[in-house]
Amino acid sequence: MSNSACHDLFAYTARRLTPQDIAAFCPGDPGYGDYVETFNTILRTRIPPITTSFEVSETIGLSTCIDAETTADPVRYRRTRLFANAVGACLYVGAYGGDDHNPANYIAITLLDDAWALQDAMLLALLPAAFAELHRRILEEAWCPEESPFFLLAQLILAFLGYAPTVDQPQLAAQLIADAAKYNQYGSSNFLFCCSHYDQLHHRWLRLARLSFPRETPHDDIALLRDELLAS
Repeated sequence: MSNSACHDLFAYTARRLTPQDIAAFCPGDPGYGDYVETFNTILRTRIPPITTSFEVSETIGLSTCIDAETTADPVRYRRTRLFANAVGACLYVGAYGGDDHNPANYIAITLLDDAWALQDAMLLALLPAAFAELHRRILEEAWCPEESPFFLLAQLILAFLGYAPTVDQPQLAAQLIADAAKYNQYGSSNFLFCCSHYDQLHHRWLRLARLSFPRETPHDDIALLRDELLAS
């Protein structure tokens, strides 16, 4: 896809990775050799796949659940995982859609969490456009519309952290509140986190929300959103 923010993100993560990183940090089970071969091919060609496969899906999914700080080299691990999740993001904006085994909100928070942990300013600056593109595509194609509010939250977090200066924060907060209510599947007052039953990484969203949301704001929608999130 030309002029794709997710492909720009993919290209950046590829530049920061080596085959040695892939060999060191691809998941070990159940198909380590195939994972390494698949992702080395993607790294060598600089072309993300247009459809998912077991090797792609499992590498993304298994790596996402690991605490990077428990690995032998957290920085290199995060760089490897960022590349894998950038591949996942490219799948979501491609012609055939995302990966049923890797929920969209997991892709988003892993990219955001790892970029923030690395304090990579260039990477953080690439993420708002990538998240906006992902938000637009999953709604256009109705691939997982119930997860779309998470991409608005990701953009807001980046805006509050200073990496999305053009974002209209009150407007985005109002849109997030409306969309979260629309896609709330369970009728709980905890509106955002009831949009998706893929909830294993919600604690990462909450950590970054607590870190980034302003304590004081003149905007009612931002204050409401902050209070709803931090009460979760």
